[in-house]
Formats: sequence, C-alpha cells, structure tokens
Amino acid sequence: MISIKPFACCRLFCAMNLMSMAALLLVSPHVTARVIDNTSETIGSGNSEDRYQLQNGATLTAIDARTFDIRVRSGSTLTLDRSHVTGDGFDDGVGVSGGTANITASQINGGTNATGLSVGDGPDGTTSSKVTV
Repeated sequence: MISIKPFACCRLFCAMNLMSMAALLLVSPHVTARVIDNTSETIGSGNSEDRYQLQNGATLTAIDARTFDIRVRSGSTLTLDRSHVTGDGFDDGVGVSGGTANITASQINGGTNATGLSVGDGPDGTTSSKVTV
C-alpha cells in the first residue's frame, strides 16, 4: 500500500505560492507609488523618500528633497530644485510622458540599466513633453 504525506505537498504548494508573489513584486514596482491626482503637493528634506506618479494636471514641487522614481503624466508638472531622485530597481529616475518638468541644481539617477531622465510623448501620442534643465 502507498503512503501519502499530505503535508509535504502543502508545504511545496505554499513555497511555490510565496515565490510567485515575490516575483510579482519585483516586476511591478509602481504598485507602491503615491498617486497625486489633479492636486498640488510640495515636499522637502523633512519628507520620507517615496515614489510618485503625477496625473490629471497634478503638480509636485520638490525643494531639497530626496526621493525615488517620479512619473509625470499628461498635463502634470514637476519642479525639482536642489533635489535628488533615484530610480528604484529597474526604473528611470524621472519619466515624463506628456507632462512638464522644471529641473534646477538637482541630481537624477536611474536604477539598474535605466536612465536618469526619460522623456516621451503622452500615451495618446499627440501630447508633447516639455523639460527645462
């Protein structure tokens, strides 16, 4: 007669499930980005490092701030003044897609194999980006 160990299969299944969750977190880093939607926010040296996504006309002003990747979507504006932005993981430091970025005396670094500053058209393909450095 064959003996079946039910707990051995359960442990294997649980381990595989945990590994798949870890892999999902590695490929989707923007899950934890703070979304600023159609409002304005100012950050500085007293704020904790975070990730940001600006959308629908949002404005983020960073003065003497340290933060992780920032995404500027169509119609939104980013102002960096004496700030440091670092891309986390495989992300660009700052990505502008149809928005505006004004950068003064700031340092922008990309993550592993990524660029510091990435600029492109908006998602509709007709909205241009504007970056002033």
